[in-house]
Amino acid sequence: MKKLIVASLLFAFFCFGKTHAQYITVKTNGGSVVTDLGNEYKVNNGSTLKREWYTMNYANCPVQLKDIGIQTAYDTKYMFTPKGDLTAKDSIVAYEVHHVLYDMFGRHIFSLRNFTCRNIIGKFKFNDFWSWAADLDGVSEYLICVSYVAYVRTADGKIWRFNPVDLRSELSKLLLPYEESYSPKLDTKK
Repeated sequence: MKKLIVASLLFAFFCFGKTHAQYITVKTNGGSVVTDLGNEYKVNNGSTLKREWYTMNYANCPVQLKDIGIQTAYDTKYMFTPKGDLTAKDSIVAYEVHHVLYDMFGRHIFSLRNFTCRNIIGKFKFNDFWSWAADLDGVSEYLICVSYVAYVRTADGKIWRFNPVDLRSELSKLLLPYEESYSPKLDTKK
């Protein structure tokens, strides 16, 4: 009987720990890989591939993401633009969201970051002016975007940080590699 109780407690502990530490991942159609350049010119013209956006939320994170991803555009230059909704469950004063981009073969291309320092509570959207300059190679090769909250500072001074080990574990389920070096550098902020 003792063995059964001990086994049950261990099982409950491991189950609780596993579900508590996991991300909730939602896949969204990020639109066509074709980028219109105007004058009938298009990057990836003739492709039927659709971009894949993976929005990852940690249950205890004060900021939750919805349908977040990176779109491509061209207006005298190539651009990457974030799209989607964020909801602050608590009053926050700063947050950072990472976008890890992969190519057509699931290889890491580069990573981008959105950093904002302002008081926010409730639902809000990424603004179009939060964009990054891109190049033809990046626009043509980009297929998969993984977005997650990396850091949050609440109004009462608490700091929430993502766990790269949990993120790597979740991405391995999607057959996507992740290394800590994939986290965006501070000079890639918008």
